[in-house]
Amino acid sequence: VADVQPRGGLKGHPAGVIMADDGGDPARAQAIVRQMVEKDKVVAFFYPYVIGTLVPVLPYLEEKGIPVLGQMGAESYADTSTVVFQPFLNPLKGTAWGFLLSMSQQTEKKKVGIVWCREVVACKVVRDGMKSYVPYNGLDVVYDAQVTLAQPDYTAEVLRAQQAGVEILAILADNATVNRVAQSAHRENFRPV
Repeated sequence: VADVQPRGGLKGHPAGVIMADDGGDPARAQAIVRQMVEKDKVVAFFYPYVIGTLVPVLPYLEEKGIPVLGQMGAESYADTSTVVFQPFLNPLKGTAWGFLLSMSQQTEKKKVGIVWCREVVACKVVRDGMKSYVPYNGLDVVYDAQVTLAQPDYTAEVLRAQQAGVEILAILADNATVNRVAQSAHRENFRPV
């Protein structure tokens, strides 16, 4: 807004940002989106950082023709929606390759562990993609675990990954889960890439 407004806004229209927190509740997300579209007259949604609440509002946004510019890549339905414009890699193939290419170029380590969430379809899609492309450049998936985003601790998974000889740990989940997995790993003195 600070950049666009002094240059005349968006095609002469004032630019503004409205932010809201749906608390991860799909019903609340629908109410917020309706208010933003119908009362606040928003013309687009920019990078909604959500898991589980974008998909429930997409049919409404598609009906109204309101675009979503970017999204965190955790909802596979969003990859095929006519109103979602994703500048990033999609989970169907691109994100899986993004993980594998990064791993193969940024470290000499080869034994991969994948920890993936059960709540979001894209977690499984990326995991399946990664597993279908290995072996790639010597990478080998030696550990694979499905978890839930609601777990307060991941010590059991971390210990099993350590026992399997994991050198690189890919965590397909939200940031809070990534942090909890890392905390569990550090408590066990397990420090994979």
